[in-house]
Amino acid sequence: MIFSKKQQDASTPEQITAFILSEMKKTSDQRTMRAKLESRFMLPAETAQMVIDQTVPIALQQAEREKFETHHFPMAIAGGLLAALIGGGVWAAVTYFTEYEAGYIAIGVGLLAGYAVVWMTGGRKGFILQIIAILSGLLAIAIGKYFAVYFIVKKVVAEQYGASIADSISFLSPDFWEGFKEVFWEILSPYDVLWVVLAVYSAWKIPQAFKVQSSPTVTSKKELL
Repeated sequence: MIFSKKQQDASTPEQITAFILSEMKKTSDQRTMRAKLESRFMLPAETAQMVIDQTVPIALQQAEREKFETHHFPMAIAGGLLAALIGGGVWAAVTYFTEYEAGYIAIGVGLLAGYAVVWMTGGRKGFILQIIAILSGLLAIAIGKYFAVYFIVKKVVAEQYGASIADSISFLSPDFWEGFKEVFWEILSPYDVLWVVLAVYSAWKIPQAFKVQSSPTVTSKKELL
């Protein structure tokens, strides 16, 4: 890649390539990418398009390596369940030891779910994995909330009726499960909604595949003007 001295001072070719690869996960519209290169890195239109054309094969090769196929589905589900159990367990442990429900853990839960499905499928990415990661993150949050309520209930019962009564309450109890379902929507706060949104976003981003075209959308110098 050929850049002027001013362009090299502003950014490196590696940074520009990384930026293009990042944009190719958002859009396949090369005109949009070219416009961003022109404004962000001060590249002339022809140079910006040249860089995009040189980056497309890299993205295509990576997209092929990351392609999700149906036989990856079982491992994706396994990764999602594993992330849900670990994420929910961490949430529960933090609640138990600190007596405080740290909702911001949901962001980490989302990241964990995203990385887990990618890792368990050997680096694959795609829409199906994004959905699995999101569902796994939400399941982890539900598990965390479940145990948070469980610990709170046990504490209140122990204070009012004694430790022996509190110890008799099992998190596997059908009665507790029914009670949890009844109060679940009541205990949600605006912060919980925020954490869920951030968790979903984190889980969505990690397994995101490239949106790349094999042929350039800009083919003539006239179109660059």
